[in-house]
Amino acid sequence: MSSIKNNIGKGLNIALINGFNGDLIKIASFDMYSGDVEPLVDFLKSVTDGTLVFVASYDDPSSKLNDEARAIFASFGSSYAEKLYFRDAWVFVGVKGTSAKSKFEQPYRWPTSHTAVPPTIPLSHQPYSWPTSHTAVPLTIYCPTSHTAGPPTIQLSHQPYCCPTNHTAGLLAIPLAH
Repeated sequence: MSSIKNNIGKGLNIALINGFNGDLIKIASFDMYSGDVEPLVDFLKSVTDGTLVFVASYDDPSSKLNDEARAIFASFGSSYAEKLYFRDAWVFVGVKGTSAKSKFEQPYRWPTSHTAVPPTIPLSHQPYSWPTSHTAVPLTIYCPTSHTAGPPTIQLSHQPYCCPTNHTAGLLAIPLAH
């Protein structure tokens, strides 16, 4: 599975491999953010004994993941499926028909400190109107890269902003209508 082959999707990407001869049985993708969990549950229930289950998440693996789907992944050997949260990254290789926990599982918890927050603009009781030159006013934005000192404070401009450590924040700041 790869973006180069264009065979991955948002949510959970699953490949089923015959555990006896290594043949690819089936691949599927399940959108766990805006999709329905029932097709995933039906897919997982159809897995036969001895089948290797390869799972790789992309974007959000858990928003629609219910207890039944989590329990099925646990029955394939997952130690982490029951603990998946919004936007966690997760790769897992399990097998249907074993009680052993998989040694091939790697979760990555989405850090809560990276939760995007809306820009903050200091408010005052004084009326304000934009000068015709659109001079800069302080604006705090979120940068998707960890900063120990907190989010950077920037000046409002008509140019895309890159934080001081050169991690593109990907936004264009423009004056707000008055």
